[in-house]
Amino acid sequence: MVELAPPGPAWNVEVGIETGTPQYLTFVETIYGHGAGPWWVALGDLLGGRPGWHCDFTSSGLLWSYGALGSSLFNISAPDTPEDPDEPSDYETGKYILFDYDADIEHGFFSIDDLRVWLESNEYRHADHAREVGQWVASDGWAMLNALTFDARVTYEDGNWMATVPKLPLEAAFAYDLPTLIERVRELIAGALGAPLELASTIEIQARLTPAATRALSSTT
Repeated sequence: MVELAPPGPAWNVEVGIETGTPQYLTFVETIYGHGAGPWWVALGDLLGGRPGWHCDFTSSGLLWSYGALGSSLFNISAPDTPEDPDEPSDYETGKYILFDYDADIEHGFFSIDDLRVWLESNEYRHADHAREVGQWVASDGWAMLNALTFDARVTYEDGNWMATVPKLPLEAAFAYDLPTLIERVRELIAGALGAPLELASTIEIQARLTPAATRALSSTT
């Protein structure tokens, strides 16, 4: 198993198939081998829990994507194997390749920090994408909204509850108690999709608590 000490965000990344925790690291170890671990762990620590990013298990392996409701406006997959066996792989050099769907171009980054800086400067380009998706959801009078379930990743730190929604690239919600946090998550989702605020209370939320959030909840019950 890829070692993490202490565990970072990569530990909690889910990939859609239940293999126990940590799902993501189990897939990395099984599919790509131990030598690929640091590359994937760094990527998981950057994107795990980052609003709008989700990791999926596809026919070609793990795929990180950015976009509302499962879309893939930016994506990062496993690096190609070099044709020259003497050439170092991206796993060894720490290089990351991101495909930018709108621009139809690949961007290369020679460190995880370079990738982080680029994301902070470019994710905003798709700030309205959720509303564009919302127009589709609204086509039947928002009835489709009731058929959707949104995961909320909930954590707790220094007296504050915080949640992000992987399906939507939006800002995190904050509150001093869990019920209020869930209400604010619903309002954020409604706002991101352009739905009437009065529909927020009908949005289905599945809260996924981090160990810190679970401990905090246990201490208040």
